[in-house]
Parts: sequence; structure tokens; C-alpha cells
Amino acid sequence: MSQPQIIPRPTNPFWQQGPDGAIRGGLRNAVPARAFIRTAEDRRSAEEAITQLNRHLVRDLREMEDNGVPEEMLTRIEAMYLERLAEVQAQLAAWDQLKKGEFAQQLPLSELRAGLVRLRIARGLTQRQLARALGVADSTVSRDEQSLYEGLTFKKANRILEALGVTATVTLTLP
Repeated sequence: MSQPQIIPRPTNPFWQQGPDGAIRGGLRNAVPARAFIRTAEDRRSAEEAITQLNRHLVRDLREMEDNGVPEEMLTRIEAMYLERLAEVQAQLAAWDQLKKGEFAQQLPLSELRAGLVRLRIARGLTQRQLARALGVADSTVSRDEQSLYEGLTFKKANRILEALGVTATVTLTLP
């Protein structure tokens, strides 16, 4: 019985990678680099990720089966791939909803930072357009969104909401 050949995965910014650009444990163990798709480039990466996953799923299962890997193990590996596919497909579906302008009217304050990114997408603005509306560099919006607005102040959140043409209110509810 020959050893299974490990084929290097082409780089894809959709996946979280190590410092050397590799994904530990291969695509079946890959984790999306972001909680959701933020840009058209992220979307293209996600589409490519689906193509890669499907290709690797078929190839890897065939190779493992040819090398006598037990059916139980094949089933678990297939489930790992299918779980990754479902994650990516869910992110694509969420992006598509946002691009149609579908956005939750209410969200918990704890989700405000991610909500600002989703709101920008739902309003149909690119990072560059938001940067221009805010009077900041494109890289500032990109960096802020990459960190999901880490350290966001209410003043800055209000500026972003105004640039997006949105008003926000806070409702406090006693338990």
C-alpha cells in the first residue's frame, strides 16, 4: 500500500493560515479567516474556497479509499469537508442578503461593531466610498473593519452611521 501523497493547497486569503502560508491539517481542518465576508475580494476568495473544497473532497476521499482507509474514517473526513463547505456557503448567503440591502433593523449593542461592517455592505458602499464619506484614508476603513472596529467609541460609531445615512437609537430594557 503506497503512502497518500500530500498535495499543497494553493493559497487563498479566505482561509486562516500559519506564518508560512500553510493551513495546518489541510483543507478539511481549515477555518475561515474572518467571521463574515466584508469585501468583493473576500467573496471571490470564498467562491474559490468552495471550488477548492469540492476538488479536495473528491480527490482526497478517492485517494484514501484507494489506500484502504476504513469506511468509518472516510465518513468522518467527508463530514469535516461538508462542514467547511456549509460554513463558506453560509457566509456567501449572508453576503448576498446584505448586498440586496437586507439588514436586521435591530441588533444587540454587543454586535454593533460587526453590524457597522454589515450595514456598509447593505447600503451598497465599498470601503473606499465609506472612507471618502468619512474623510479618512481607504486604509483606515479597511484596518477598522479587519479589527471589527476594535476600541470603537460612540462618537466614531455615530460618524460612521451618519456617513451611511442611518440613524440609531438605543433602547434600554430592564429585566
